[in-house]
Amino acid sequence: MVEDQRRILYEERLGILKAERLMSPSEQRVRLFYIDEFWADHLAFVSYIRESIHLESITSRNPIDEFHTQITQAFEQIPAKIDHESANMLRKLGGSNDPEKWEQFGLKSPISTRTYMINDQYSQDKRSSWTGTTVFAFWGSKILKLLLKPVYRMSK
Repeated sequence: MVEDQRRILYEERLGILKAERLMSPSEQRVRLFYIDEFWADHLAFVSYIRESIHLESITSRNPIDEFHTQITQAFEQIPAKIDHESANMLRKLGGSNDPEKWEQFGLKSPISTRTYMINDQYSQDKRSSWTGTTVFAFWGSKILKLLLKPVYRMSK
């Protein structure tokens, strides 16, 4: 799932670099900066969730479902954050593409492309990270919850 999310933002990034949308050079730089910034933040969040998600089983929730739900909700917020922060920064910059002004506002490009890599379930052939097992586990747990819900209520 994270790989699919990476691809979505990477395509957005490529669209900006290929000038598929009309943007000023400063708008391009600002949007690229915030795409990278929020993707790096998202990966840190994914890592945090991955490390603590096993605790969900204590509350009788399926950790895989919770993991997917939480990272999907977080990812869905990224475009609005990019738009909001880009608009604020473009106002501050006043359209300037001057590197000194960029430094003044702390806009530095990442020193590597690591933010676009993830090592678990990365597939070279660009297939979805949703394997047959993952899909079966996801839907199987949903169906099982529905089937067991009435039984649980009756036993109370």
